[in-house]
Amino acid sequence: MRYAYAPLVLMSFVLLASGCEKEEARITNTNLFGKDWFDARQPDSVGFRKYNSPGQTMPWGNTGFRFEASGTFVLYSFAPTDGIIQTPSTWTTTDDVKFHIKPNNTQLPEYDIVIDALTPTKLKAQILP
Repeated sequence: MRYAYAPLVLMSFVLLASGCEKEEARITNTNLFGKDWFDARQPDSVGFRKYNSPGQTMPWGNTGFRFEASGTFVLYSFAPTDGIIQTPSTWTTTDDVKFHIKPNNTQLPEYDIVIDALTPTKLKAQILP
């Protein structure tokens, strides 16, 4: 009878451990959608880049993008006259980590964006051709 509660205690630890998850790994509407994300020009060793939402210190002439919950996407890229070109697109996803981007202009190629980490003000992502 001495160890009668051992299975219950062990099961409690297993359930507690399985509920642990990195907070920044969750992709939620409040964190990803409805914000402009600009390139912080800080690539890492495996090809991911850091993006900041407005309000963070960023250099001039940033590229970036914006996800909307409605499935629309806008890519911000450099224009020939040092301005910003906004390329409207649509996005789809099956796992909330890899987003397939399809530009509205059919002459532009489709691509994927993989999100590695997300907080309310920072995003770590990789754009794949």
